[in-house]
Amino acid sequence: MYVKILAILDPFAAVPVFITLTEGFDPRRKDEIVRKAFIAMCVMVAVFTLFGIWILNFFGISLASLRVGGGAILLVLAFDVLGEAPRSKKLDPEEIAVMPS
Repeated sequence: MYVKILAILDPFAAVPVFITLTEGFDPRRKDEIVRKAFIAMCVMVAVFTLFGIWILNFFGISLASLRVGGGAILLVLAFDVLGEAPRSKKLDPEEIAVMPS
């Protein structure tokens, strides 16, 4: 089970992204961003671990359809990465921890 969670959260791929997004920030601000992201991640994992099946049942979503939808999203993201030149976006420092701009 813990290997699956490690694969889903993928901390090894998140480190370079974090370093790039927080380049030029002071260490105190980086610590604040890490803390905020960690709390958000813990809350999301806990909620979906405890209530995920009930949430899916409430919205009438089967596990098979969730897998198909997730696969479709990954396919679109993969084509986006392969087919375009790199994009540069303006970052709002207030949104980096939970949702990059």
